[in-house]
Order: sequence, then C-alpha cells, then structure tokens
Amino acid sequence: MDIGSAFRTEADVAIFIEHMIDVLEQKRVGYGPDYIPPIVYTQLGRSFNVHYNFLIECLSDFLEEKAIKNDFALVDGNTGVSMQYGLFLVASILEDIYGVARVNNSTIDISRYMGKKITYTRKFYNILVYKNGENIKRMSGVPMSESAIKKMIRSDRYEALCNITKLEQIEQVAFGIGQFNKWCTENQTMPEYVVF
Repeated sequence: MDIGSAFRTEADVAIFIEHMIDVLEQKRVGYGPDYIPPIVYTQLGRSFNVHYNFLIECLSDFLEEKAIKNDFALVDGNTGVSMQYGLFLVASILEDIYGVARVNNSTIDISRYMGKKITYTRKFYNILVYKNGENIKRMSGVPMSESAIKKMIRSDRYEALCNITKLEQIEQVAFGIGQFNKWCTENQTMPEYVVF
C-alpha cells in the first residue's frame, strides 16, 4: 500500500526518478574509468536500464522505509511474494500506469501459434551483462523509456542522468537469460552484479 500511495501521480514518479539520479551522482564518486553504473543507457532500446536492486534501494531511501528493501529486493532464494511485489511495482505501476518502464511486449503475434496453448508470463527485469574495459558486471535491468523520462523530469536532472549513463565505452555483451547462460558457459565465469 505504501508503494501505491507513493506513486499517486506522474509528478510523484518524476520526483522519485530525480531522487534516483541524485543517489546515482553520489554513488559514482571515487570510481575509475572502467566503472559500470547501476543505470546504463542503451541506444538500441532508447532506454535507461536501471538495476532493479538499485531502484529498490533508492525507493527504500526515498520513502524512508527499510522494510521495502527487505520485501522487494532480489536475493538468492526469493519467494513468490517478493517476485509479485516486483511485478506490482515495475510491470503494474511503472509500466502499465505511467509508461516509464518498458519490460513486457504489449502486442503478441498469435498467428504462428494457431491451435496451441500460449502462456504469457510477465516479467519485471531483463538479465544483462555489461563490459567496460576489463570490468564485467551483470544487472537485473529495468528498461525505462528515454522519452518518458525526458518528458517527466527537469532538464538539468535529465542531463545529469545522460552524463553518467551514456558512456560509449560500456558494451552490452548479453541480453536475456539465453544469452546470459551462453556467455557464462563460453567464458566459464559468472559476473558479479554492478556495484552501488
């Protein structure tokens, strides 16, 4: 209920996004040139991929409610309840209501499935692997629309976000569970999550 009341209007969402940018600016201090921030811009999707647990930490801080971090954060052995909370926050509030998140397809071509049962599972993040020089990190990325964010927040905050996240030297090397598993097998390693 706290989450629903926190995002009653688009202005509330904008204030939260600006808070996330403020936290991002504070967190990047002291990192070197091979740093991979917890928000990375992707030109292909014209979106800012926000590491889900960074979003949750910012939300917990924003609402001054530590229980949010415990209930919503992704950890090994997540329960169905915490996954439902993530779907509620990202897919229902940020995607369906405000159109900021862009995780799920809203249209599906069913012509190729004629006569077959289709099960559509909604999700609230994508697994991504990024590389910056020798630094390789993964994230549970929540894609947030560049155009929606640009319309919502102040221009100086948008510029600050772009300065931190639009880095040409950061390369996306895997997107989705299939590419992630293939990359891990080929490289015989499991990348750590982005640091924040």
